[in-house]
Amino acid sequence: MKLLIIDDEEYIRQSLAAHLEDNNYDVITAENGRQGLALISSEHPDLVLLDLRMPEMDGIDVLRHGKKIMPDLPIIVISGANRIEDVITALRHGAWDYLEKPIKNFSVLDHSINRALEKAGLIRENKAYQKNLESMVKERTRELKDANTHLSDINARLHKIVETTQRLHGCIEMEHFGKKVLEEFAAHMSATGGSLYLIEENGLRLVHSIIPEHTPEFIPFPLPEDSVFKTILEKGQALLVGDIGEKNVYLPSGWSGYINGSFLAFPLRENSGNPIGVITLHDKHPPPFVDQDKEIGAILSSYCCETIRAIKAFQESKKKEIQLQQAQKMEAIGTLAGGIAHDFNNILSGIIGHAELARMNSDFNSKAQKNIDQVLKGAWRAGEIVSQILTFSRQAESEMRPLKMYLIVKEAVKFLRSSIPSTIHIIENVAAKDMVVADAAQIHQVVMNLCTNAYHAMKQTGGTLSISLRNAESREDLKEECIFGEYIVLQIEDTGCGIDKKIMERIFDPYFTTKEVSHGTGLGLAVVGSIVKKHNGIIKINSQVGKGTVVNVFFPVSNTALDKCTKPKYSNKELVGTERILLVDDEQGILDSTQEMLSTMGYNVSAFVNSISAFKAFAKEPDAFDLVITDMAMPNMDGRLLSEKILSVKKNIPIILCTGFHETFTETEAFEIGIRQYLHKPVPLQTLTLAIRKELGRRGNDDGRN
Repeated sequence: MKLLIIDDEEYIRQSLAAHLEDNNYDVITAENGRQGLALISSEHPDLVLLDLRMPEMDGIDVLRHGKKIMPDLPIIVISGANRIEDVITALRHGAWDYLEKPIKNFSVLDHSINRALEKAGLIRENKAYQKNLESMVKERTRELKDANTHLSDINARLHKIVETTQRLHGCIEMEHFGKKVLEEFAAHMSATGGSLYLIEENGLRLVHSIIPEHTPEFIPFPLPEDSVFKTILEKGQALLVGDIGEKNVYLPSGWSGYINGSFLAFPLRENSGNPIGVITLHDKHPPPFVDQDKEIGAILSSYCCETIRAIKAFQESKKKEIQLQQAQKMEAIGTLAGGIAHDFNNILSGIIGHAELARMNSDFNSKAQKNIDQVLKGAWRAGEIVSQILTFSRQAESEMRPLKMYLIVKEAVKFLRSSIPSTIHIIENVAAKDMVVADAAQIHQVVMNLCTNAYHAMKQTGGTLSISLRNAESREDLKEECIFGEYIVLQIEDTGCGIDKKIMERIFDPYFTTKEVSHGTGLGLAVVGSIVKKHNGIIKINSQVGKGTVVNVFFPVSNTALDKCTKPKYSNKELVGTERILLVDDEQGILDSTQEMLSTMGYNVSAFVNSISAFKAFAKEPDAFDLVITDMAMPNMDGRLLSEKILSVKKNIPIILCTGFHETFTETEAFEIGIRQYLHKPVPLQTLTLAIRKELGRRGNDDGRN
């Protein structure tokens, strides 16, 4: 493929040319619009990358004149101005795509080029086929003139075929194509009935029917022997029956009510000969169908295969484009989630630290301590929300542990009440108290996703959302699956619009959605299905259009006792100490609160907000410290580098690393370089002091010191 780059900036031309040549394209360049037009005329490139702002002749003029030279030439605009007016003007003058400078991700450029070249190829193929078909018509016309046989009638019909193919050329949706092609077939053959079926894995799927009540939506395999569809699919030839009542030896494939008249059936085949579908026609007025109808239909059906292939290719390209966009969205969400986690966890660490200090300094029974407890409870809940964001964006591992599911469901319902409008009545019946082994954040996500779908189903009309949690009766609830054992059932029921049977089998497909653009990504039920499967659960959906939907999610009950997963409580005597600690964190609020808490526990703390200053103090007198606590993300010298430098000076000193979020330095990597503890912010005081006592106790055992 030959690509032309038109840009007045030399370094841009060079960088684009280098990338494209690495991808085996033949690249030519022009430094202004006039040179570019000259190269379009002489070189006839397959695609043009065009800048808008250029001296002598701008990109819009190049677009306008270039289309006159090569009307089907794909031109992709790459501009640094990034104004919506430029985008609209460029697309109006024939640009195939619009990309912004600078191009940070060449995969976006590659995708745009590949999509444009593929589309241009389809246009060329269709035009070539059109030209070939017109040539066939002319040749056939000449033959008919020589034979002087039914010249005017046949010539007119052949010209109509050309007109028909031209009308079908613009179809990009299969249903629209099916309706159009049957209308054209029926018009050519004077038929009043007919249908178009395409082959799927398990049978024939109806695309369109002139008389819908005569044709089933789906005809399963295997097809009956001696049936119309089986006969033409096996033989690969058109079938004409002049009189059904007298000469028909074929069984019906769909509706059995055809008892008189005649019919035509055509196979749709790829170039390789493999069948892809069937077209039928019946009820001709006046009857019967004749051999000339069969010949005309065979020509049209061969063109249908080309159009179907082009539509499928277009739809597949569109599907890949949507998936790429969704993948880019998820990548952006992941990046955003990491930034939120780091900054938000640092903020929460300061809030929690100062709140714990306030609680330590207040009377046990005071009203202030109760208020402080509420602050701490809210702060820890905020930390859990950050964890949920990271789990959703796939940047945090799920934590499977025994838990009481009803507490999570109740909390999700409480959140929903504040976000769902009053036109939707919420009924809550959370009765089952059994435990399950699950990830709390993911169970919360299942409840929220299912309830959000239910809300959208009732958004226009209002209704009732019922949320319940009960114990399953295995014999009744799971009799179809033949599964035994104890299950707990989460049921989400709505009185909304319901789900059509046609789309029920696709609702768990990623990126499949019936919502409008900007109202859904098509990931909600796909995520729910993935989570339920991961928890060894089962999901069952019953729905009636116009009446509502019931979703039952079954989770296996855990026999693990609750006290086995309850964290042990420690007395203050077990958490205090007198050792010397080097504390490093670039957040002054976290540094101050942590230093004060550890000092209150008896430790001798040297605090540094600058990691370089901290290392200098340690290197100057390494034996002055028994343990190091450091943040991970810090300017100049991060926690990883600081730890490595400290361990190079004093090999066995215990280091505790605290991180808000860091996707490039994992817990395993931390342990490999010698860090003893890897804690996620915000860190509870008890967790931190337990980690300190654990490492200092181990150190005492290692070197004989107390």
